[in-house]
Amino acid sequence: MEFVEWQEDLMRELVKKGLPREDLFSVMLVLTKEEKGKKMLASLRESGVLTPDEIREMAGRIAFAED
Repeated sequence: MEFVEWQEDLMRELVKKGLPREDLFSVMLVLTKEEKGKKMLASLRESGVLTPDEIREMAGRIAFAED
């Protein structure tokens, strides 16, 4: 499976934020749509230090938002 550019960028940002590997997969699974993935990426870049719980919560809010 190959990732597209936004997915690679999101993975890099999640790693930079210190998200554990097992959580990376969970976040990437719920953010499969490009617009939601890019929204998550922008939110991560705008935020300061986040805990893994805060990152997972953010991903859930974005993934399941009715846009």
